[in-house]
Formats: sequence, C-alpha cells, structure tokens
Amino acid sequence: MLAQTHSIISAHMSDNIENRLGISLNKKLLSLGNMMPDIWPSLAVKKHYKEQSFDFVIDQIEKLHSGRPV
Repeated sequence: MLAQTHSIISAHMSDNIENRLGISLNKKLLSLGNMMPDIWPSLAVKKHYKEQSFDFVIDQIEKLHSGRPV
C-alpha cells in the first residue's frame, strides 16, 4: 500500500472511533503510525499483509503493553 493510502485510512479510522466511541485520537500520530510500514527502512522490507505480519504486530502490542522496549 502507498503511504498516502495509509494516511487516508487512518483519517477514516480516527473519525469512526471518535463518532462511535467518543474517543479523540491524535490524528497526526495515528497517520504517521499507519504510514511507518511504508517509510521506515526496517519495516518497509516486511510485507504488511495480515498473513505475513500478524504475529509481528501482536508481538509489538504485547511489548508495549508489558512496558518492554519495542
């Protein structure tokens, strides 16, 4: 996916989360986080389809949740 596509998706996600749940997210950081797989060198080489990256994403979430360095 192109970085611009990730940015558009994050804008829609943010709007939906705010409208449905009443939670306001930092749109700039959400957009950057969604574009990182396309622009960060160590992530850009990884395929980011569910089948190829789901375990990696879950591992990163678990590290963030536990306070371990990502």
